[in-house]
Amino acid sequence: MRYRRYMWIVDFVGVLAAISIFGYLFFPAEWRPAGRVDDFWGNASAELAGIWISVRLIEWALRQHDLSARVRVRTVRNMRMLENQLMHFLDSRFVGALRRLDFEIGWVRNRGDARKRWLKKDEIQDLELFFSALADVRAMLPSMEDYSSNEGKTDEIVRSNEFGEKLVALASARERAEVNILQETDEDEGIVG
Repeated sequence: MRYRRYMWIVDFVGVLAAISIFGYLFFPAEWRPAGRVDDFWGNASAELAGIWISVRLIEWALRQHDLSARVRVRTVRNMRMLENQLMHFLDSRFVGALRRLDFEIGWVRNRGDARKRWLKKDEIQDLELFFSALADVRAMLPSMEDYSSNEGKTDEIVRSNEFGEKLVALASARERAEVNILQETDEDEGIVG
């Protein structure tokens, strides 16, 4: 995370307030000003420290919200990307597209585990259903090693009713997870940053 420019000022004021409070509490009585100045010093220091703590807490809460929104939107976009990568392979039958699909599935699964802390239990369940449906579709396709010798078989598999049903189940699972995740996060909100 970048340290925002205005936070230097806020932290500078906070450090000054902390030093001032320390001085107010621990300076000997003969070093401190008398009367109203002493009261003002104590009150102003406490107020500045309170303001500093409040600003830092609010900044932290806003950053957490922004991070949560970005993670949630990225999760949805990754699901779309995987579905699109699958469709790219089905349209082109290019072995490179199949290799890329396998790589992306692994990468998104790996990143997904780190992102689960930002999702609720029902959203995680929907995400797992999507990955399960994707695994079912991928299991019907030939492996990378067998692809060149089974190109004709791939066409046969893709035309089958069972494969079509699995594609519909994948699209349905993605849509359900997407709606559930984006229910609390506007998709445009996750673009910023």
